[in-house]
Amino acid sequence: MKRARSPVSPFIENKPSLQEIVGSNVCLKRERSHRVFVNRSLHLQAIKYYGFDMDYTLAVYKSPAYEALAFNLIIKRLCDIGYPSDLQDFEYDPTFPVRGLWYEKNYGNLLKVDHYGNILVCCHGFKFLKQHEIDEIYPNKFVKLDERMFVLNTLFNLPGNISHL
Repeated sequence: MKRARSPVSPFIENKPSLQEIVGSNVCLKRERSHRVFVNRSLHLQAIKYYGFDMDYTLAVYKSPAYEALAFNLIIKRLCDIGYPSDLQDFEYDPTFPVRGLWYEKNYGNLLKVDHYGNILVCCHGFKFLKQHEIDEIYPNKFVKLDERMFVLNTLFNLPGNISHL
């Protein structure tokens, strides 16, 4: 007796299940759509760099605990390489950084810009600049996305946002 399967993907819809291949007397622990497949020939000692799941599809991170840990590690590293130990007095504020800000490298400002490049908000450190201060730095109130800009567009950038300030 064959049971109806819900297709996982249109590309594997017509493939037989493992039970159909080996026989119905084999008891599988999970449905095909709930199984995890692993490449067992991956040798981790040959891996030089590990990446992060940038779109949160493989892992669920405990936010803001993850960001606070990353922030504290960044501060510790900065102090270890010679920055003032006063940096350790700062605490991570999960309400301050947001995705989509631009970090302007020449002046060290965080910019919130619209999709045309018009500056909407500008911060230097934790200080929000007034309009006349923004006008002094950026006379035309417009910036282009070029090599002096870094777009903070992932959740992994959030701890770094504050460490730049």
